[in-house]
Amino acid sequence: MAGDYLFAAAFQLLAVVPPEILPVITGAIQELCNGEIMEITRPETSEAGYLQRVGKKTAALLVAALEGGGRLGGLSPEALQQVRDFGKHLGIAFQIVDDLLDLVGETDALGKPCWQDLRQGIITLPVLHFLRVSAVAPSWRDKLRAGGLSPSEVSVLLSLLEESGSMAYTAGVARQHLELARQALEHLPALPPREEMYRITEEIMVPLDSLRPLH
Repeated sequence: MAGDYLFAAAFQLLAVVPPEILPVITGAIQELCNGEIMEITRPETSEAGYLQRVGKKTAALLVAALEGGGRLGGLSPEALQQVRDFGKHLGIAFQIVDDLLDLVGETDALGKPCWQDLRQGIITLPVLHFLRVSAVAPSWRDKLRAGGLSPSEVSVLLSLLEESGSMAYTAGVARQHLELARQALEHLPALPPREEMYRITEEIMVPLDSLRPLH
């Protein structure tokens, strides 16, 4: 019943959406669903696969929100592309930071339990890097895909992620995407919305700057 109500509410909202915005919204929903399917049916074995999934989930929603606002605001096609690029790279960076915080954050600060990806067998970028570079990775591969690691196993793994440079590598990738997001903003008019978007990139950077070694 609750699901039926939400469907009806969604259709009611879409009914008043300007025609040029509707494809943006429906396209984002399709991308989101594709990303969820990828997460379930195609566990990542490469960084490219991980980034593709993230692009279809978190990033797609941000791109849609930004593009919708840009279209309603009358942005040129060139500016709309810059807005889409900003949303894509911001969304990817946000998800990478969220994946890092799932490993090293605190439950009270995050507002949700930590280690959820490890418990569910979801392979995120720090773990992908560890599996690629660490000599002890083969003994962890099956455990990580199965999920359900014990607290003691998580503790050992976190130390291994730090020692292998996987945490630092992942933070570096997030910073790269934040820089690409900022570069996209340089081509937009110097108006208050652009400054606000730049500020968002700085806020996402804060957790990266506060990451501390685990040992």
